[in-house]
Amino acid sequence: MNVISYDELREPPSKETPVKPMFSSRSALKRGEVINQGDSSISLRGEYAERLEFRWLYLCFFSLCFVVYAWSNWSVISVDCLETGDYAANALLVEDAKEFSLLTGPYSRFKFHHPGPALFYYRALGEVLNPIFPSAYACHVFAQYLLNALFFLSAISTILFWSSRPLAVFTYFFTSLFFLARTEPAFWTDIWGPHSIVFAVLCFTVSAASLASGRLVSILPLVIAGTLAAHTHLSVVPLIVVVGLGSLLLGCFSRRRHSLVWSSDEKRIAWSALFVGVVLSLPIVVDIVVHGSESNVFQILSVTAHQKGAHSLWESFVFVSQFFVGPFSPRNVAFSPVWPICLFLGLLFFLSPERGNPFLRALRTIIFVSFVLSVFFYSSIPGEYNPYLAWYLAGVAALGYSTLLAGMLLRITDLFPSRMRAVWSVVWALALIPFWPFVKNPPNLLCNDSPKVLFEKINPVANTVYALTIGQGGQSRNWGEAAGFALELRRRGFTFCVPPRWRFLFGKESGCQRLVKEKGESTETVFLSFMSKERLQQREEGIVLRETAVFVNDERIREQWLAKWLSSEPQDWN
Repeated sequence: MNVISYDELREPPSKETPVKPMFSSRSALKRGEVINQGDSSISLRGEYAERLEFRWLYLCFFSLCFVVYAWSNWSVISVDCLETGDYAANALLVEDAKEFSLLTGPYSRFKFHHPGPALFYYRALGEVLNPIFPSAYACHVFAQYLLNALFFLSAISTILFWSSRPLAVFTYFFTSLFFLARTEPAFWTDIWGPHSIVFAVLCFTVSAASLASGRLVSILPLVIAGTLAAHTHLSVVPLIVVVGLGSLLLGCFSRRRHSLVWSSDEKRIAWSALFVGVVLSLPIVVDIVVHGSESNVFQILSVTAHQKGAHSLWESFVFVSQFFVGPFSPRNVAFSPVWPICLFLGLLFFLSPERGNPFLRALRTIIFVSFVLSVFFYSSIPGEYNPYLAWYLAGVAALGYSTLLAGMLLRITDLFPSRMRAVWSVVWALALIPFWPFVKNPPNLLCNDSPKVLFEKINPVANTVYALTIGQGGQSRNWGEAAGFALELRRRGFTFCVPPRWRFLFGKESGCQRLVKEKGESTETVFLSFMSKERLQQREEGIVLRETAVFVNDERIREQWLAKWLSSEPQDWN
């Protein structure tokens, strides 16, 4: 390989003696040499090499911003919360993860679970912060905040590696945060599945563009962010698979075309990425091996194979466009998102911050591919559209708007003399700072004292199975209260069970059929009914503890319910 000195790299090559562009790592620059790759598509500019020493200064500045943001949202991060609803259902899975028995992801309303439990094992690890925070929920929120910050800093670090203009890096940083905060402020600290993968998808997208451009060290954040997102929500799996494999093939092809040899550092990172991917996939493999055709993966395949799309491509296009319009969505202003998104995609295609930058070309391509894939995917969704299906697209859209704005600002800055560009870069960066959303997230409405109130009124005792009945089917409006109470029982070491049809949400091992058979007559079964107010008004038996819970003490009713739980037809249970 040919090498040149760092001093030679600083001076731009003359037109008479063209020099092949270079691609380098930090270690090579420290040694004062650059590896020649012989192709202009992957280049390292001299001005970037000069600024590389400021990389950690930029990252320290960004980290400081995250500290300020955490301080402004401390009331959300450190709240003492007793979860109900979706948060309680997910916290029950964290309890399973603490026992290393969790093999699936969060529940789906289609009665299966999302692919994997990686995020819940991470939250279980986050509970080591219990001495610092007032509740397990606060530990989960803070752990999610740290994960989001790491994903975003990883993305910014990758952009910083490829960009030769500090203004572009600042624009990506501030514009992405502004876009995401205007779209949904809870992205930073919310632990609900569709919200918690937004920054993971953003990091995955940036890493995929870097990998496709030939930088193989980006495979590690790509695998971590992509696997975690795919585990947590099924809707993002097609995007992760197509973009991830495509970027890997393009990256390997680019390096082979230029006859590049893998360095020892790259080999270690590649093996580390493979190891991480295998470890994170182990629960899914164990579930398939142990449960076979009844495993969660087979259930997902069975449900998706029999689904028929209920929407046209145009309806899907309108749905996906709403997430790319973001702060200007119909929720805020009254106009159709279709034409603005067409204008946005058109400008993004023709306007680039830095011409000839392979990373930016790959990033724009991935944004387009993500949009098109999502349109085709969501045309196959049955039933009505719900926003949580595609919240992850906000991360992709934030990168698109950052790329567009960076291109516009750099074009304007280039109109000034070269000596003034640094000053104008600072001016533009300072102009963007006031728009960065240092806002406090709203309190979580699913944090309340209802589980504790019920717990104190019932005063559970040992050697008792508390059977939670939750009305009919999946339409009960009080399942959230039941989930919160079940979580409180679980954390305090008491046993609960639910009717068979609710095991998908409360856990496969929570069915009353199994527990009653295992416990036998030595354990008392206490029935608590979480039903709608209308159902309660039709019942005279029992002691009403609160509007949504009835303690059933009528022996005849107890026998009837117990007989139905032990019958072979649990679907007839009411």
